[in-house]
Amino acid sequence: NWGDLLREYLVKSNFLPLHADPCVHVSKKDLSWCVVSTHVDDIFVLFNPEGKNLRNLLFENISKKIDIENLGPVAWALKTLIQRDRQNGVLKISQEAFITDLLQKHAISAPAVLQQMPTHDPLFLPQVLEKDDEMVDEKLKKVYQSQIGALWWLATISRPDIYYGVHRCSKMINKPTKILGKCIHKILLYLCCTKNIGIVYQRKTNIPMLSGFVDASFASKDENLLSRIGYFYLFKGNLVSWVSENPSRVMTSSTESECRGLVHFSKENIWHRQFHNELALYPVSTPTTVFEDNSSSIQMSNNIGVPHKRSKHFGIEFSFFKQSVLLKEILPIFVSTDDQPADMLTKTILPQK
Repeated sequence: NWGDLLREYLVKSNFLPLHADPCVHVSKKDLSWCVVSTHVDDIFVLFNPEGKNLRNLLFENISKKIDIENLGPVAWALKTLIQRDRQNGVLKISQEAFITDLLQKHAISAPAVLQQMPTHDPLFLPQVLEKDDEMVDEKLKKVYQSQIGALWWLATISRPDIYYGVHRCSKMINKPTKILGKCIHKILLYLCCTKNIGIVYQRKTNIPMLSGFVDASFASKDENLLSRIGYFYLFKGNLVSWVSENPSRVMTSSTESECRGLVHFSKENIWHRQFHNELALYPVSTPTTVFEDNSSSIQMSNNIGVPHKRSKHFGIEFSFFKQSVLLKEILPIFVSTDDQPADMLTKTILPQK
């Protein structure tokens, strides 16, 4: 009901919702434009100098019926700190305060030495001990669920570096054992040493407007032989979206795993291109560059002929990606594994990387 009411006032003020994202409304008049993004009762407003009048009119219309407060340029929202250096075109988001509260709630103190993200499987442990495989009681289960819920909030907003680990842990939450508690504890210790890490957005030129990195791991023994795919999506070289997940079926080769990752990326890409074209502030005119470290999958994506006998079972999914390449919505480019940042979304990696 609240959403319907807010939408009504936005539309009355000539702010029309995007089809790609109905929580984003846009108003344009001549050279003026103003974009409104809503999150429950928080409203985030972006406008050019000429669009300030559009913003003022919106606030005036809403304030006639609803009590509102203009807090100025956003600096703190959704438990996230937003820092700006307008002169140098730099913006950083981080969640140090949220991490501090989380650590205090669960009595996690700073370790004596710097803790890196764990580098051993299964689930970050050098070995699985039989005594650690015991089920925990209902009280401890709720504690683990609370911890993972908080870690998901971090992983999806400002900390992609823990996304892989949190996803692995969350798959154990319905039947948690002592192993899960140790894994969560290792992630919390890592966060304790890296509280101020966040995502930095920089004003950049001469780079693709839309781009991404795709990676996959093949048939992990620690995930019941399921592969894992991960990708980063970037706007003007800045990270805006990331995913790490398991396909629903077992892959039969590393190339098939990488191809499945490209399919998932191409679906995400269609949404981003639709969003930007509808927003019309940065219309998309060139293919989205996707960097992939598997040359076979790149060769297959550029081959529009009959499928190879070893790839016939890939099915219609990969044809979807190949069509995106053919329509010049995506341009796949090879990148070495050493330069593949999406590696951190598919496996635990060494601290140097």
